[in-house]
Amino acid sequence: MEKKEKSHEVVRYIIAGGLIFFLVFSGFSTARDAEKKKLLRVGVYDSRAIAIAYGNSDHWGKILKEKQAALEQAKKDGDTEKVKDIQAWGPAQQAQAHLKAFGTAPVHECFDCVKDKIPDVAKAAGVDVIVSKWEFDYMSPDADVVDITMELAKLFNPSERGWKSIKSLKKWKPYSHEKLQRIEKKHPH
Repeated sequence: MEKKEKSHEVVRYIIAGGLIFFLVFSGFSTARDAEKKKLLRVGVYDSRAIAIAYGNSDHWGKILKEKQAALEQAKKDGDTEKVKDIQAWGPAQQAQAHLKAFGTAPVHECFDCVKDKIPDVAKAAGVDVIVSKWEFDYMSPDADVVDITMELAKLFNPSERGWKSIKSLKKWKPYSHEKLQRIEKKHPH
């Protein structure tokens, strides 16, 4: 009988040891899982599309109308200095628009008129951060990247002409800043 009790006791020790090993091992596994880094989900956009959407939006149209009205008023008032300033503003804006719509110049200020809607786009896309696809210095190959260009462009409610241009961007690589400046010098407004 004593032999049988000892064999049962050995079995109990083996089971208890196995249970302890399992609990300890699963604890280490959980600790290791907690140590793994959580990658952010990155929303990217083609800044050219944002520039085109903004340039074809009611918001930009309103700014142009206000500038045109200010120009007419300055002419009416005989304010030649203001006329010169406004007339210089147009070509400068056009040059900036070309750098953005045909190149990779930042478009952060374009988002100012829709900034309250951007968190909704991020939430709908399930992204933690939004950045221009041209502005990465480095990105891990393991990063979870989602293109949200079209969702962001929709915020500007661009014209049909604007949408057509935005959709055609996939066919074209952006021009370098230098090339756009050379074109601008060669063909000023």
